[in-house]
Amino acid sequence: MISFETIKKIFIGFGTLICIINIISISFLSDLDIGSKIKNIAFVLILFLIIWFILYKVIAFIYKKYEIRKKY
Repeated sequence: MISFETIKKIFIGFGTLICIINIISISFLSDLDIGSKIKNIAFVLILFLIIWFILYKVIAFIYKKYEIRKKY
């Protein structure tokens, strides 16, 4: 069974990778002015962090529930 610390590291790693890809794609692949790029990057990062946090909490809840059930 994968430990919860490993799951946290995987989440942080994939989250960082997706954030970097989003920043690069918005920065280099769009023809927007600098103000619009900054707004888009901020919006994407905030939206991503909210979704990632919710996913993380759901997986943490399921994992802890499974651990409690496994003990008894």
